[in-house]
Amino acid sequence: MPHVPFHFYIVVFIALTLGAQLVLYLIAARYFAGMGAKKKFTRLYLPIIFIVVNTPFFLIRYDSGLFYEGFARRYIMMPYYAYQTLSLAIFLATLILFLVRAPFRLARRRRKSGVNEERLPPYSGSRRAFLKKGAIGLGAYTFVGSLHSIYTREDYRIDRVTLPVKNLPPQLEGLTISMISDIHSGMYMLEDDMFKYTEAVNGLGADMIFIPGDFVTSKNSEMIPFVKAFSGLKSKYGTYTCLGNHDFFANPDYITGQLRENGMNVLRNETEELEIKGAKLML
Repeated sequence: MPHVPFHFYIVVFIALTLGAQLVLYLIAARYFAGMGAKKKFTRLYLPIIFIVVNTPFFLIRYDSGLFYEGFARRYIMMPYYAYQTLSLAIFLATLILFLVRAPFRLARRRRKSGVNEERLPPYSGSRRAFLKKGAIGLGAYTFVGSLHSIYTREDYRIDRVTLPVKNLPPQLEGLTISMISDIHSGMYMLEDDMFKYTEAVNGLGADMIFIPGDFVTSKNSEMIPFVKAFSGLKSKYGTYTCLGNHDFFANPDYITGQLRENGMNVLRNETEELEIKGAKLML
């Protein structure tokens, strides 16, 4: 996979964010207009409110380190990301509602024009209400789920799974592997948090450790606290990693170098053959 400049993803992200904000603004403006609000509010004050609410986005781009801890992290950035999640959820719900309602709108137009009128389904107000409530419900579910993820990010659960492997050599029976992924070192996964995960993984005493990518969120600098915490991982046969999409948002070659310099094996479009107790295992 070729390296795509991070600025490309920033442009895409800004486009999606602004699109979601525009949809949210139009919905809010229509709502307040229906409630009898004056045009000055919907055309002047409401846009100003949207600009103020989105100010943290530009501050992050200027210096994200300002928001990595303390008051700014808890009372500015967390509510901001919760708000962004809400706007994206509403955008998603609105898009789905539009796509679902499109055939019925087309049918109504054709009915009015008298084309194949006998074949068209009758218009149903209850169906429209159902679709609207369903879209709102989907948006609310997405929003609540994202909020739960943000505020319970430090919680973790250890799942123990037995994987049957066909034709597995008897020497490899009972081989244990600990896997942890999507660390996303950054604003919501600080160095102290990552040390806790290192202790948890080491406490399992696994034969091997796998980390399949997304070590950082978007920046090379986020790799420094990651390697400080996770270079302490211990297992009998080593730690093996591959890159995730967020690692390409930063710089895959830099991420790879940092991992290898700190004793982790990185597989990028390649395999590695291990010999364990006289049996071969291909990764």
